[in-house]
Amino acid sequence: MSRKDIKYYSTKGVALIVIRRSRRRTAEKKEGVPAAQPAGVSKKIPDNSIETGKVNKKLLIMDMTIGEAAEGIILADLKGRITYANKSFLKMFGCDSAADALWRPLASFFKSQKQAPVLIKKVLSGEGWSGTVRAVRQNGEVFYARVSVIQIINPDNTSLCIQSSFTDVTEGRRTEQRLRAMNRELLKANRKLAAMAYRDSHTGLYSHRIYDGLIEAEYQRSKRHKRPLSIMLIDVDFFKSINDVYGYIFGDAVLKQLANKFMEMTRSSDVVIRFGGEEFIIVLPETSREKALWLGRRIFQGIDRAAFGQGAKKVQIKVSAGLVSYPEDDIKSPFDMFALAEQCIKKAKSEGGSRICSPPAVGARRRSAGSPANITVIKSKLADLAARMNQSLVETIFEFARGADAENSHFMGHGVHASVLAGDIAARMGFSDDEIKKIEQAALLCNIGKLGLNKSVLYKKGEWSEADMEMYKKHIDYGLEILAMVPPLGALMPLIKYHHERWDGKGYPEALKENKIPLGARIISAADVYAALVSDRPFRKAFSERKALKIMSEESGKIFDPAVVGILREVIAGKASPRPKKTRGAKERK
Repeated sequence: MSRKDIKYYSTKGVALIVIRRSRRRTAEKKEGVPAAQPAGVSKKIPDNSIETGKVNKKLLIMDMTIGEAAEGIILADLKGRITYANKSFLKMFGCDSAADALWRPLASFFKSQKQAPVLIKKVLSGEGWSGTVRAVRQNGEVFYARVSVIQIINPDNTSLCIQSSFTDVTEGRRTEQRLRAMNRELLKANRKLAAMAYRDSHTGLYSHRIYDGLIEAEYQRSKRHKRPLSIMLIDVDFFKSINDVYGYIFGDAVLKQLANKFMEMTRSSDVVIRFGGEEFIIVLPETSREKALWLGRRIFQGIDRAAFGQGAKKVQIKVSAGLVSYPEDDIKSPFDMFALAEQCIKKAKSEGGSRICSPPAVGARRRSAGSPANITVIKSKLADLAARMNQSLVETIFEFARGADAENSHFMGHGVHASVLAGDIAARMGFSDDEIKKIEQAALLCNIGKLGLNKSVLYKKGEWSEADMEMYKKHIDYGLEILAMVPPLGALMPLIKYHHERWDGKGYPEALKENKIPLGARIISAADVYAALVSDRPFRKAFSERKALKIMSEESGKIFDPAVVGILREVIAGKASPRPKKTRGAKERK
């Protein structure tokens, strides 16, 4: 085809290039045999649309219906060059005149210019094509267009040209994209809500909702593969009193910090769950009782050496735990594990808390009863009730001691520091765990009687008079009166009563001397004074560790037991009892 075969027409803004049809006819047409129809979508030119060797101008204007169509319509030659474009196409693509479109490659109107030749090739092979493409206007703006492409064939079944229609679907596409984005956000929100349903919002741990499904799946897996499984139910001792004394906001901060401590000290395969309130469950897959006990002791040690709270207000907490293991314990279903763990933690609480209890200990208690079954049950219930009542009293007393820290910055950290230090000294001196616990508790409570003293004297910055000193000595009697109301703490009373006695016999209240002073009281005396020396006082700043140890050594054999001072130096040198952060404000006189 040459340019001699082409004529141009323009009617009401419609650009048209008319291509003369060749006079040549196929052999099949001459013989009167119809030609085969190519496969695919195509449009056949009617026999009377273009006369042989003569152009019918009325039909070549494309019947004006196409010219006025809402869709953008073009015709292109077999090389993909545009030979006809209606008004809608010119307007859609921002063409100022027909010249902007005619003889341009169809590909130039596509964002991806490689796309148009592929479509043309496909259409000329007998296939039609429709879909959405990114098109480009004259000013370079990219928009979305729904395109349909077909070939137009002659009556003799030869290809004449290509017809393509364009519809601007940009707004619809944008709406679709917005809807997809909204759906993605909705799915994301749904996933977040689903995750929140299984997460505790305060601590970030899993919530109790996940426990039933998790423990059943882990139990069945352990049973099927004959692998161990353990759970540890942990409850914070004295937590109700912490809330009562410090407030719920402080208590929430303690729980959040405790949750973080659990996450730090457990393995990636362990699942930590906040079951409710101050109760936590740690699910330990692939863990026997022996390994679970080792992990439990590690957690307890980490908690013992940590301080919890907000800002300058810090407390030390204790926890009790019930440990159940499969297959070591008599477990018939996954839900038996929690029930048995509850029994274990009740046993731990009844024995004073701050310990791990497992089913063998619970079973031993039950087998020791030689009474008839019904009497045994009654005794057990009464014992549990008495234990809970005593535990409540004990919690209240300990929180009175901690309450001094909350009410007055002058006590801040002193009792806790002295308690930890006394426990470390007792441990190095070979005391049993129960004896160490008593010494730690007595060191924490040894100054509880100071709550009954006149604060104007207790925090006096000047020198004390003899009357002030006599008043101060009464804190021993006040403390013993408080403890006398709590029978479970009766064993602590001698340690508290005599912790102001001196090695040389010049102390109070009974002027006991040397080994006549209970060893636990001697330990508490040294720990209490050292904790005071490294803290600020109304009349002086805190001493350094080196200076405090020098003072302790100078008073060894006078105020303090020399053996205890020697162990104290070892403990401080080994940093077994870290010095608490100093706080502003006056401290009580030591």
